[in-house]
Amino acid sequence: MKKYILTPVTQKNHTFYSMVADPREIVTAVKRAEAEEAQENQRPWSKKKVLEIVEYVMGRLTLDKQKFSVNGLIPNAPIINLIGKFEILYDGDSPYILFPETEEEQAAYQDCLEVIDGQHRLLAFAPDLRDPLFSDDTPYEMIFSVFYKLTESEKKELFMVTNEKQTKIESNLLRLMRKALNLLGANEVIFDLVCRMNTEEISPLKGRIVVGSGKIRKGYKELQLSKILEDSSVFQRLEAENFDSLDSKCKLLSTYLYAWEHVYGVSFQAPTDATLTKISGIRYIMYLLPTILEILKNNNTAPTEKAFKELIQKLPLATGVSDVFTDPSTVLAFRGGGATVKLAKEHSTLLMKHATATKPNFDLSEGFK
Repeated sequence: MKKYILTPVTQKNHTFYSMVADPREIVTAVKRAEAEEAQENQRPWSKKKVLEIVEYVMGRLTLDKQKFSVNGLIPNAPIINLIGKFEILYDGDSPYILFPETEEEQAAYQDCLEVIDGQHRLLAFAPDLRDPLFSDDTPYEMIFSVFYKLTESEKKELFMVTNEKQTKIESNLLRLMRKALNLLGANEVIFDLVCRMNTEEISPLKGRIVVGSGKIRKGYKELQLSKILEDSSVFQRLEAENFDSLDSKCKLLSTYLYAWEHVYGVSFQAPTDATLTKISGIRYIMYLLPTILEILKNNNTAPTEKAFKELIQKLPLATGVSDVFTDPSTVLAFRGGGATVKLAKEHSTLLMKHATATKPNFDLSEGFK
């Protein structure tokens, strides 16, 4: 048997313990349910999630289908409950436990340890789940919070306080951390563009974009804007049309946004309740932009504010909707992202058909680019 030293932790009239141990050893005694099987004091565990942690421990992290190299450290402590044959022993005033080492000892202590929190982290070190290349010689210790023969109500309370009472980290803040750690991959350049839109004087969105965990009244989250630019193919379209620098992309997007402001008499700097100045409005007009750029290119017309305004003003005739943001037939589409995208795609098709049929009379003094 192997001796593990316990450090007492006293809170009110309750004592539990802190322990540093190798998870490859601790997992051998875990009372383990089948994957996806309901458990009384735990949620079902997912093999997919366990294997994600296995990859992370091996130094591989996949984010947004992109692979990164990481350290693979797990600093947070699983909570375990000792039951069955386990006993708290003392060497003078110092508590410790004896943990099974041999196969015979492990068989005797099987199912003598319950995981209250952190079962996925622990199972990532199980012999049948961990990476075969993760050698027993590789040093890897974790901190454990150790309880001894908890009652059922105590188990439920601990599970609740470590799960239900946690505050989810804001996705926008995680994006900022990923940027600092170079974990945005191909999305980093879109992140940089959105940040540029937040700082350049030319941008109608200057100072209106929330980057990280800040708060701006009626502001736009970086994550939302980045996702819109990517999913709408706006960013890809600008790249294809040789808007190579962040400056050129920022200027084009700013010109486009100003055109919408002037046609509809709104301001992104001083937003009201107008739908256009909400994230749903920005989503709609960005999904239109690739088609608008295509129309301008087909007519050998530069993407100026004047050209943008002319096409925006043709939308009512092309779609049969006088004001897409207030008309009863379309206003409900702005209540959900999917419905907004569907509407924008329908209107893009109608606008292209209208432009092809009527051949707008643009000022051709400047080429497209």
